This record gives sequence, structure tokens and C-alpha cells, in this order.
Amino acid sequence: LEARRLLGLGREGRQELGASLESARGAGAVAARELLHGLSGDPDALPRDLDAWLGLAGLAKALRESEVVDRLLVQMRAIFPGDPKADLALAAWRREQGDR
Repeated sequence: LEARRLLGLGREGRQELGASLESARGAGAVAARELLHGLSGDPDALPRDLDAWLGLAGLAKALRESEVVDRLLVQMRAIFPGDPKADLALAAWRREQGDR
């Protein structure tokens, strides 16, 4: 619930959430990963803001959650069809993963 509130606060909220999740250790790190998996499984939980999606995908990448990154970027591209940033982010990720 707190994560959704922070996501709704715009850039500052996303930055606060990202910093909290990235610095989590032990049980907190497990909870951070569960939160990422949960958010990526519920596209309606995220604001309709491309930067929010990119930020969350970047956080998942930093936490080495490849499955979450891929899921978020695919969903993002479907939600923002034709947006060059969404297309480029997915293409860059796929290339980084070895897909051509």
C-alpha cells in the first residue's frame, strides 16, 4: 500500500521508493523483490506515466530481477503503443539479453 502511494506522488515518490528498495537487506530485500513481482503482475497498480514504468524497470534491473524487467517492459509497450521511449527500452533490454 505504501509503495502504491509513493508511486502516485510522481518523480519524488518513485525516487524514495527506489532508494528504499535498493537499500533493503535481509528480510527487507526479500520483501522488495516480492513487491516488484507483485507490481509487475498488476499493471493497473502503476500510474499511467511512462517514467514510472521505466523507473520501476530500472530498479528491477538493478536488483537483477530479469523476469520482472521483461514483464514490465512488455506491459509498458502495450500500454504506451507507439511511444518511442517504450519501444527503445524494450529493444535495448532484449538486445542486452542476447535477443536480436
